[in-house]
Amino acid sequence: MVFGNLDIMEMVFNAFSAGNSGGLSTRQFLLWAALTSKDFFNPAMNALWRSLDSLFPILSLIPNPKKCLSWTATNEDLSAMDDISEEDVITQRAEQYRRRVRHLTLTGRDGLPSIADYIYLFNRLPSEFRLFPCLQSFTVYKLDRFKWEDLQGLFYIPSPTLSRVDFWGIDQGSRVRVENFLARLSRMKSGSLVTLGLEGGPTANCLRVLQQYSNLKHLSLGLSNMANMTAENLLKTIVRLVNLRYLTLACWCDECDDLVVPSTVFPAGIPLLDKLESLEVIGPASLMCAVVGATSRHMPNLKTLFLKTSFGDESLAMVERCFKDATVHVPLVERFLLDVATEDDPFHWNLLKFVGNWKSLKRLDILTPTIVVDSGGDESSPYLVLPNGLESLECLTLNVQHFRHLKHGKLCPITKHTFLAFPRIAECFPKLLSLNIYIPFPVDPAELEIMKHALTPGIHRDPEHGASSDAVPHGLRWLAFRDPVPPKYTGRKPSHESAMIVARYLRAIFPRLENVNFNGVVEVVGKRWCNTISGSIGVHKSK
Repeated sequence: MVFGNLDIMEMVFNAFSAGNSGGLSTRQFLLWAALTSKDFFNPAMNALWRSLDSLFPILSLIPNPKKCLSWTATNEDLSAMDDISEEDVITQRAEQYRRRVRHLTLTGRDGLPSIADYIYLFNRLPSEFRLFPCLQSFTVYKLDRFKWEDLQGLFYIPSPTLSRVDFWGIDQGSRVRVENFLARLSRMKSGSLVTLGLEGGPTANCLRVLQQYSNLKHLSLGLSNMANMTAENLLKTIVRLVNLRYLTLACWCDECDDLVVPSTVFPAGIPLLDKLESLEVIGPASLMCAVVGATSRHMPNLKTLFLKTSFGDESLAMVERCFKDATVHVPLVERFLLDVATEDDPFHWNLLKFVGNWKSLKRLDILTPTIVVDSGGDESSPYLVLPNGLESLECLTLNVQHFRHLKHGKLCPITKHTFLAFPRIAECFPKLLSLNIYIPFPVDPAELEIMKHALTPGIHRDPEHGASSDAVPHGLRWLAFRDPVPPKYTGRKPSHESAMIVARYLRAIFPRLENVNFNGVVEVVGKRWCNTISGSIGVHKSK
């Protein structure tokens, strides 16, 4: 009964193929299964041909006019024909297998092997010819590595069944071919395309493409240039995508440094992007501020905001205004990621005060390796200066490795009192379940003494360094330490006693802790030290 159900059998074989990432052994097993039984043939072949990373398997089944001896027609013969049907070119085997292909991924010059030999032949076929009539997703990486003659083959890939298209590495040579691909796809009027990714294309070309698609739900644009007028026109085009839910904009060109898009570019009070759930902006501060500033009043239902940027002191006021607008006008954000490149300019930690306005925030990722802490901050750990009001936060990632105080301007590594920030983290985020944090190892001896003192029976615990006995037990369950910097440490391994102090301290602050992931820290402190803490937490849990 089960063997006769094509849907169930196909699910089984798809799961089997996904388990080994489509390796040679898995593909061989699928072929053997297809040849074992009539009931297995179609579902196994569907799984085998579902995803391709080359055109060669299909092209090898089509007679090549230049290389296949069994194909006797010459270019002159083909020219004499008024028309060629698909049956004249596509063999029965090719027809059977090409309709099973759902996902096609091509990378570099090896992605379109010898398709140039078939171009003349395909040009003689009816205009509705499609090499993969049931294709659902098509991805091309490193377009700048393709030969010009092979890029012509892109014209025969579009299918009205396509729901996702991604082109990465668009350059001057491939730009026209990509536009022709998308133009042909739009003429099919299928309306099935919901995900589009373009990386490397000029903004003007993206405008022409986007005007052809109104059903997009996912849009990712990596632009090679963006001036003021084109950026404004691009945003006006994007807001016309009424079904858009996920948007990514990236551009690191020099023109972005002076980018300004007025906040009045859209009519006030109209939620033009009312279905948008996720926004990711990658680029300099001017791009981030221009996009967020122009759109923040029109995204009432935004749930996810990713900002990957870099900026100096000259942009501080602009960035502060951008953060304030985002937290005020987009009140329902549940996940916020801030990734700041701090090699040249540190991040001002005080900007995080605006994050506290997001009362619905559940996940917060702060990736700012070097920061600036004002004179009012703690001199040993900036983690003690955290935004208040995030009582709904469940997942927190903090990556701060160095900090500088404004009052003396000295760059300092975070070397001590980082474990002692845990009570403050527990206080600020009472519903926190997962914490991923950078802490330098081995633990500073002074910090160990403070923790040991806080755990000593009969001594009144310092509320800043230990958990209050009257407090409700914190619910943190997962703790992960980010890889140490530098990754190699040749000093003496910490003692077993220090591991026990850390374990007891973690249990006191986070009594429900179930798992500790040490990642690269194991190389610094040793496996025995890590196992001691993990074992102690496990023993405590069993009680």
